[in-house]
Amino acid sequence: MLIPSRVGEFLQAPVVHTHDNPTPLDVRGYLVHFHNTPDSGGASRVFTLGDFFEHWGISFSSKNIGRFRVDSNHKLTMTVKIKGSGNPVDLSNTTTPWFNNYVIQTPDNAGDTQYDQITITYAHK
Repeated sequence: MLIPSRVGEFLQAPVVHTHDNPTPLDVRGYLVHFHNTPDSGGASRVFTLGDFFEHWGISFSSKNIGRFRVDSNHKLTMTVKIKGSGNPVDLSNTTTPWFNNYVIQTPDNAGDTQYDQITITYAHK
């Protein structure tokens, strides 16, 4: 599933949204952007991947992404390259239910290579 440009931009101060995707798509991929505003809880507010999906209107957990459900024939995996460094970490097979609870680690005003790189895959087993 490709995340379109401008997802989550509604009302006057969108807290969680995407910007225009680069063309051609580059190392930044599809950037999810969070605003720490007084209305969103300020700088102390943490944002989760679930916040983004909620603002997009799509349910997301370790059991589904939207209408795509984990079952005996399908699996959902999630890997994260935290702040764009190191090897991707597989968060699918841990005892912690990461998925929608994953706290975004990208700092405000991060450089192009300092964003969390999150890959969510829904596939046949």
